[in-house]
Amino acid sequence: MTQNDIPVVMTFAGNDPTGGAGIQADIEAIASMGCQAAPVITALTVQDTRNVVRFEPVAATLVVEQARAVLEDMPVACFKLGMLGSVENVEAIHTILGDYPEIPVVLDPILRAGGGSELADEELPDPSPELLPPLATVYARDSAKTVITRNDSPDVPFERSLNPYRGCEHGCIYCFARPTHAYLGLSYVPLNPATAAQLGTNHRKGVVVIGAAPGSPGAQAGIQYLDIITHADGKALQGDSDLTRIIDSHDPGDTLTLTVVRGGVSSTVSVTLGELPQ
Repeated sequence: MTQNDIPVVMTFAGNDPTGGAGIQADIEAIASMGCQAAPVITALTVQDTRNVVRFEPVAATLVVEQARAVLEDMPVACFKLGMLGSVENVEAIHTILGDYPEIPVVLDPILRAGGGSELADEELPDPSPELLPPLATVYARDSAKTVITRNDSPDVPFERSLNPYRGCEHGCIYCFARPTHAYLGLSYVPLNPATAAQLGTNHRKGVVVIGAAPGSPGAQAGIQYLDIITHADGKALQGDSDLTRIIDSHDPGDTLTLTVVRGGVSSTVSVTLGELPQ
């Protein structure tokens, strides 16, 4: 498989400094499907893991320039639209989509953050449904959800049952599994043939590390971006769900043993798992 065989997905989304949503989450999701992300930033946000403080839409002209520079150079196979931020950006992107009617469109409009803050100009909800859905191949509309960090329900025996921190090794935002999670602090995607070809490795099973939270157990153990993890606790990993299950079988303070491949060389790394930050 060559670089030209890997589908390119152009995603229009806002920047999330926490890495939990927006353009960063799109890149991870697209990579996990064996595709290459072509991210176009539509807005800058100031936020933490609970809510958005403020946001600033990127100028529509700059959004268009970002997109067209890639479209004239790379074979984009799909458009994905998330937070657009302003009426001007909606209109500009509408024009781009009209120029490429053969490319499928996934429309997942983001108008509010999980904490309830607005993520669009007041005028946006009116023209957005009018301009974009007719061009969309897939159109997802969700209501805003409020993230709950403490539990008062007598039906759930945990003080903190809903976890807003996306670093959870389950990959979940709303988590009822247990009151605490063992924390590795790595983001990873399955190692598939397309990714293996990009990395030039003969390994075909495992996970590829695409991020390590600063100061996390994984980072402190020396695990780095694009390291390949093939085994955990002596068990061969067929994909990311295997590593997730193994981490979930541990408690904070346990030792997790990983087989890590870097530059074609395998080594054993022992990690003392932490407790997931609340």
